[in-house]
Amino acid sequence: MNTGPRILCVGMATIDHVFRLTTIPQTATKVRANDYVRISGGMAANAAVAVSRLGGQATFWGPISHDANGEDILTELIK
Repeated sequence: MNTGPRILCVGMATIDHVFRLTTIPQTATKVRANDYVRISGGMAANAAVAVSRLGGQATFWGPISHDANGEDILTELIK
């Protein structure tokens, strides 16, 4: 049983679309990304994950849609 502090994280859960570049351009120009990652994010959801990983008891309280994005977020939060 987890005996760490109980923390309620209230706010947003989102899907983040991260495009990675090899270098950041020094001038305004178009650049092709060399990698793309789609991950769950949002300040409250990320805080809940951090609390849990640090040994606390996290509860996330916020809106999550009833679609594929919502399912992905829930799957990531449960891990």
